[in-house]
Amino acid sequence: MNTKHILSLFLSIVLMVFSACVETVYDVDLPKTDPKLVVYSYISPDDNLMVRVTTSRPITERQVYGDPRWVKNATVKIKETGGQLATLTYDQEANYYFSNLSNLPIRAGRQYEIDVSTPLGLRATAICKVPPQNTTVRITKVDSSFQSYEMRYKVRIEFDDLPGEPYFYRIFASAVVEGNDPNNPQGNIFEMDLMFDYGQALIDSRIREGGNFVLEGTLYIYGGVPYNQGRLRGFRVKLLSVDEPYFRFHRSNNLYDGENPFAEPVIIYSNIANGLGVFAAYNLHEIYYPASNYLTTKSTTIGK
Repeated sequence: MNTKHILSLFLSIVLMVFSACVETVYDVDLPKTDPKLVVYSYISPDDNLMVRVTTSRPITERQVYGDPRWVKNATVKIKETGGQLATLTYDQEANYYFSNLSNLPIRAGRQYEIDVSTPLGLRATAICKVPPQNTTVRITKVDSSFQSYEMRYKVRIEFDDLPGEPYFYRIFASAVVEGNDPNNPQGNIFEMDLMFDYGQALIDSRIREGGNFVLEGTLYIYGGVPYNQGRLRGFRVKLLSVDEPYFRFHRSNNLYDGENPFAEPVIIYSNIANGLGVFAAYNLHEIYYPASNYLTTKSTTIGK
């Protein structure tokens, strides 16, 4: 038997083996699921109460991005455990339930409850506790360099963990720039977000309880100045002390990669009883550092 016949026989056997491993499945009955309430709300001592309420879609139904099933006739209540209660009203234009903070002050260290119900009998509940404010955040160093028509800023941000129980944090930082923003022709002051390494801006203090945390944010400005017309005015940093539901929900969202068909499945965290979504709390502290205080073409270290 010559080489050509051997190769042909080998390929025929391989095809038969792999064909035997393939089975076409028809008429798979997926389990039917009833719709659930999907509730999203973050409460804070500095913000009015806002709650978004939709319903989930069955897995067999065509998913339409940006077309949620708004629930507009729900009864939405938030109360301090053992204390004052606020009933929220629906805003038709913004598609959320709303109440002024004066109707229910949000205080650090207090526990709050949310209760959402509909005329069809759906009901979802959750609780969260507001963490204390952390005011230790600071900028301790700024590096700036210019090369090949690109200005790079590296900003070192530090803060100290609060003593006592474990806490969770989230950092937002931006550069405040004066110039011409093509996305906002009416205004000449705008902000550009600093970039952090993946997952760095969401912090679990249990990895260094009671310690000091250091993050480094980076900003690239092409052409030396934004849009070739403008100047850096300063840096804004927001440190959010967040509760565990906030941390776990956003960490699971960070792990989710819906655009990658080969990504591992991720269970999105929810603390909503009889529903989906999250009811969580945060406490914000914000600082602003004018660039004129320390910005040079060399590394600058800022005193604590």
